[in-house]
Amino acid sequence: MNEKYKNFLKYIKDKNIMFCGMGRSNIPLAAMFSNYANKIIIYDNMSKKDLKSRISLFPQNIEYRLGNKSLGNLDMDIIFRTPGMNYFSNELTLAKKKGIAVTSEMEVFFDVCPCKIIG
Repeated sequence: MNEKYKNFLKYIKDKNIMFCGMGRSNIPLAAMFSNYANKIIIYDNMSKKDLKSRISLFPQNIEYRLGNKSLGNLDMDIIFRTPGMNYFSNELTLAKKKGIAVTSEMEVFFDVCPCKIIG
């Protein structure tokens, strides 16, 4: 395990993390981070019924906010947004103003990748 990745896992220890969007993005990351973070919340506009097959992939210690029109009370330390979620949405802009880190799984990958990235 590379040093940047180790440091990132230390950084998320005891953090409250929200994953917005459970299409194809965020699923493996949310499951893995549940072993490190203080609290994991999964937010998606879909209902629990629609996400049933994906929810079965997660440990029991994850909280769900499903079917909501808004993100609700943003008491998170980090928000991972799906690529389809507008980075400049009102809710994410408010989160950033509150000091919440808004990122994505690809951004973190680029930050901790142990090799040169060309693209």
